[in-house]
Amino acid sequence: MSKMTHEQFLLMKLAEEASEIAQIALKTAQFGMTEKHPDLPLNNMQRIHVELNDLLAVVDELNTWTR
Repeated sequence: MSKMTHEQFLLMKLAEEASEIAQIALKTAQFGMTEKHPDLPLNNMQRIHVELNDLLAVVDELNTWTR
């Protein structure tokens, strides 16, 4: 089995974070910004914020790595 390269890892994380943003955006469109899943501590607006920050971290790492 070959090891994953750093580039592959970053691209997979980028896709994962983008997918998570799409998922919470769709749920928020359906249920609203203030809806909170009973098993989670954050409402949808807060969860979007967290996911966007995660995506920005990956984008920042990609920008740093490709320089």
